[in-house]
Amino acid sequence: MYFIFEIAFSSNKNYIANLIRAYAMQEEIEVDVLQTTDKIIMTFNKEDEKLEGFLLGLETILPASLFLAQGKHYFSDEKPAQMPVDETHLPLNIAPCPTCQKEMFDVSSRRYYYPFTSCNHCGSQ
Repeated sequence: MYFIFEIAFSSNKNYIANLIRAYAMQEEIEVDVLQTTDKIIMTFNKEDEKLEGFLLGLETILPASLFLAQGKHYFSDEKPAQMPVDETHLPLNIAPCPTCQKEMFDVSSRRYYYPFTSCNHCGSQ
């Protein structure tokens, strides 16, 4: 049997889900964390001895404003199907495109070795 805990959280940032995963690793408890567009879903094995301590510890590591939103918990005989999560870990400032690199390393260019060279394709650096 599984214990499912849902917290309302509408953000495209996944830092709270990552924080929960890191805390679960620290506490050595097995949990599946899924973040959708409007909530974070945590799935635990109901018989896990560390479950109560983990849930009590969550309130110390999570921001208090998160608990002001709606949350619920329930039990399920079957593990809920996890949808594949598209987690993109690309930095906001990606490397300059080949055109900008060519301009940066061209000795005759006025932007020679200028570190903030960018265009419409690679964005501002």
